[in-house]
Amino acid sequence: MKRTLSVLSILILLLVIALTAQQVAAGDKPPPVKKTPGWKLTEKAASKDLETKPGKKVHYRGLITNLGPGSLTINLADGSSLSLSLDTESDIKIPTLGKTGSVADLLPGMQVTIQAEMTETGPLVRKLMVIPSKPSRVHRVGEVTAYTPGQTISILAIDGQTYAFKLATDVKILPEERVEQLQVGAWVTIIAPRDVTQLEAVAYGIVVHPAAPGEDGQ
Repeated sequence: MKRTLSVLSILILLLVIALTAQQVAAGDKPPPVKKTPGWKLTEKAASKDLETKPGKKVHYRGLITNLGPGSLTINLADGSSLSLSLDTESDIKIPTLGKTGSVADLLPGMQVTIQAEMTETGPLVRKLMVIPSKPSRVHRVGEVTAYTPGQTISILAIDGQTYAFKLATDVKILPEERVEQLQVGAWVTIIAPRDVTQLEAVAYGIVVHPAAPGEDGQ
């Protein structure tokens, strides 16, 4: 009888020890985190705060829509607009220039990629690269107002605007029998590719007309 009681006491003691160890082990584990319906929004907001933290490097790609003193505005792919600051240390590269550019070389309509640094007042441009666009052919018809053979030509176009062109080294002047007629007062059509990354319009072709549009003898 005594032996049975002793065995039973030992079993009870072992059970108590096992239960105590289980509770201690369970106590070491952190309680599960209950995620409320708004946890995703909170997480997103925290991520957004990290993105706008001063010193954070950010990258953008878009179309320049506006330029101001020390700032520019670009349109992003999602249709939104973003304003960024510029300073004298902003590194600006325009491939078509063949050298480092400046803020003065930037034009609305240029596609750019930007590496910026977040500051207390917003993104500050550190590096800006202009993406060359695919040129489209433009024809300008007008009266020659200035002409320097092998260098430049300017015309007063039929739309009332004055356009100046740099002459390409291999510019074509047609027809050949009217080459000598290319002078101030002549009516011409200027053929030039349009590319907003080109700071100068370049004429690759000039057609010399026998008379002004609407006059006899064309």
